[in-house]
Amino acid sequence: MERTAVDVHFDSVNLFLDMSEGPAVQFPLDWFPVLQAASAAEREHFAISLDHAQIFCARNR
Repeated sequence: MERTAVDVHFDSVNLFLDMSEGPAVQFPLDWFPVLQAASAAEREHFAISLDHAQIFCARNR
């Protein structure tokens, strides 16, 4: 089975992708200026697309 992202969450400096198989993958927020500039409340609205290929702001849909 292919590993896919199933959820996204953040702490103050990192983005975490929860994977279907295995541990979460961690990325520094400074790699993603839009997400780094977002408030913690704004980041709560981000989700993984149904095809598991994108992170998007669910609030805007």
